[in-house]
Amino acid sequence: MEKQVQNLVWLVPEEQGGIKSYAEVLWPALRQKWASPQHSARLWIGSLSTRQKVRRCVAELAAVQPDLIHIQHEFGLFGSKIPGLYTFPFWLQEIRKALPQTRIIATAHTVLDQAYKYPVGGRGWQVPFRGFANAALIPIFRKYWLEETWSALDGVIVHSATQVPVVRSTGCPRVEVIPHFVPQVEPQGVPATDLRAPVVMVFGYFSPEKGQDIVIRAFAQLQTGARLVLAGGVRRSQDQGYFDSCQKLIRDLGLQERIQITGFVPSAELDQRYREATLAVAPFRETSGSGSLAYALARGAAILASDLPLNLEINEREAGTLAFFQSEDAGDCANKIDDLLFTSSKLESLRAASLRYALANSSEVTAERHSEFYTAVISAT
Repeated sequence: MEKQVQNLVWLVPEEQGGIKSYAEVLWPALRQKWASPQHSARLWIGSLSTRQKVRRCVAELAAVQPDLIHIQHEFGLFGSKIPGLYTFPFWLQEIRKALPQTRIIATAHTVLDQAYKYPVGGRGWQVPFRGFANAALIPIFRKYWLEETWSALDGVIVHSATQVPVVRSTGCPRVEVIPHFVPQVEPQGVPATDLRAPVVMVFGYFSPEKGQDIVIRAFAQLQTGARLVLAGGVRRSQDQGYFDSCQKLIRDLGLQERIQITGFVPSAELDQRYREATLAVAPFRETSGSGSLAYALARGAAILASDLPLNLEINEREAGTLAFFQSEDAGDCANKIDDLLFTSSKLESLRAASLRYALANSSEVTAERHSEFYTAVISAT
């Protein structure tokens, strides 16, 4: 007989940032599932970056006595990826001691597989140190990023089927694919585009992984007279050098009049930015599932993305949602931008598919998938 979760704690170990924003949008739909006197659902938000903060969290959870804890996991939220500073295994150990009967699951917002290495492109003075870490330290660290992270959990939610074998290989008993939800917003409709100067937008913080430089180089080869809006700024100090190199690239290519960098875009301005965009480009070199892509889908944007496996998987769920260019190939990116901007029917098809994908992966649908996974975990013997 299936059991039901009686007392759920949803744990968000971030006080400001993307994971907290993710939780704040999805939580209301989840909370609705337990809106009755027979069920309890609590949202716990706070830092777990030190052992002292971990102990405080464990004491608070022990007082609540939940039968299921669902924690949002991102490596950077637990002090550091470096063993000894990485607090997640310590949190899990302390929770198991304090609440031995409680089931614990995690959403894995990033999964580091056996091939993971610290990125070196665009890292300036950090390159030799990262190269040394890749050669000498990562083989040691992988144990903490894999077995020490996932094996002792009762279940893990991942955003992509490509991540399932990695987590399952650690011994985790249940791994479920639940795609990143798409938030509900008012569709922006077809932009009122000036055909002489359509707007291409790249949304997100500057980093080598996000790939803004690829689109900058593509614009030097573009046939259309489009303008490029790089909607974002620098979030991490380690990315300042990459941001500076993108600005220099714009100057070196003589594109100052065609490319705008907005800096950080407040949530209140997102709708306006998407209303102005003819085409959104997601030129990622790496991705573990992008929130910025979900927000573009929510607004019915026409999207051109790099052909990474997690991006291709979106079209497996809803055919025609994204158009693709070859990852890291600025020439192919330019060709695909030109083709889409010259062909209004292709843009219209992408916008329609984006809205279909958004409906099929809404926060309500995603909450229902979570509920079914909770029942499976809590019912397991």
